Amino acid sequence: MRRRLLWIPAAVLMIIGTLPASAAAQEKKARGTVMVLDGTAVTLEVSGSSTMTFAVDEQTTIEAPGAGTAMRRARSAGQRGVKLSEILKAGSAVEVSYIENNGIMQARLIRRFRSAGDGSPAAMNFHADAGR
Repeated sequence: MRRRLLWIPAAVLMIIGTLPASAAAQEKKARGTVMVLDGTAVTLEVSGSSTMTFAVDEQTTIEAPGAGTAMRRARSAGQRGVKLSEILKAGSAVEVSYIENNGIMQARLIRRFRSAGDGSPAAMNFHADAGR
């Protein structure tokens, strides 16, 4: 009987552990055109004249044609990685997956597209040479 009772609290803890900590920590997405970028942030124009600024760091992943090649080239030259400005340019159409924490939108993944489009596979170009 005692063994049966011990698994119930363990099961409850496992279920609670899989729930998101808060709505603020849930991943969100935004799509737009890069307006400004620097070493720590990227600003997008979304839906006309509205803008959003995302913090970027070493944990931010960039998916874009040529990004894999640029990363390998940088590492072979002894660098930790590539600069954001080597992969993205002002005017690039992107989708940003981010989390918002304490008012800061932290980019987790930035995908570059051919056009801002509707997100259909025809508009996406990030698979073209990401692995080359």
